[in-house]
Amino acid sequence: MPTRLRFLQRVILGVVCWGIAITSSTEAQTVQGVRIDAAGVMKTRQVAGLAMKPDQRLDPEWAYVSLPKLFEEVQKSTEAGQELPERLRFLDGLVKIERIYVRPEQSDLILAGPAEPWDASNPLRVRGRRTGRPVITLDDLILALRQFGPNSRSRVFGCTLLQDAGAAERVARLQREILAKRITNQTVIAQALKESLGPLTAEYFGVPADTRFALTCIESDYLMKRLSLGLDRMSVPGVKSYLDRSGSGHLFNRFWFVADYAPLLVSPDGMTFQLPDQGLALKTSDSEMDQDTKNDGA
Repeated sequence: MPTRLRFLQRVILGVVCWGIAITSSTEAQTVQGVRIDAAGVMKTRQVAGLAMKPDQRLDPEWAYVSLPKLFEEVQKSTEAGQELPERLRFLDGLVKIERIYVRPEQSDLILAGPAEPWDASNPLRVRGRRTGRPVITLDDLILALRQFGPNSRSRVFGCTLLQDAGAAERVARLQREILAKRITNQTVIAQALKESLGPLTAEYFGVPADTRFALTCIESDYLMKRLSLGLDRMSVPGVKSYLDRSGSGHLFNRFWFVADYAPLLVSPDGMTFQLPDQGLALKTSDSEMDQDTKNDGA
């Protein structure tokens, strides 16, 4: 594979999927995540949502972001001691990268995709005003280039949940107790499971722990876990939580996100790249890793 294509694939991996815990098939067995508060203790709280309702009346527009010109403007502002304007920090409102244009005669590389006016009332969760989609930020782009550039050995990034040595035994004991007492109240089961697991430690791989990459990974996984336990209401009609679907017989299944990619489309001259829609797959497996459940997707 040409070095240029390999580099672009790795950059897009970092930029487009900055909020995803990406794992290989061998790592997926142990990856699970949780949100951590400022004190480093895992607690339950609702993550702040969009500060405004997405305005579907706004027409979508495209932004074309030249990386050399972007970095030149950033350098000038930095050297002048000026704060970066929002249009640079939020890449002109780019919410998705759909095309990449390579212009070697101009020493240029252009990222293109739909862009929207942005809501930055929460600086950690900048959203497009039309669709509510997250806006790609300069911080995330720079980190992606550093972590997944041509000289990097990074292949995956995400977060993992570390349990203490007695967690599995405590959960197994709880499961036997629930079955013996025929407990069916899902709220009671979820609370008992939380107490049995006890304090957990979040660990990051592939990206520094003090970055938005890491924060997004941990919060995304945290929200997914709350939905799976039925602690938050599903926004899609007819979709049930994991406990509602499985009953109380399996309490220790693991869940993790993986990237669901389609191949890049490349123009005949190799100068234009079309990125297909990116998605996520939610995987799950039984802690005992039996043949019936270890490769199931949820």
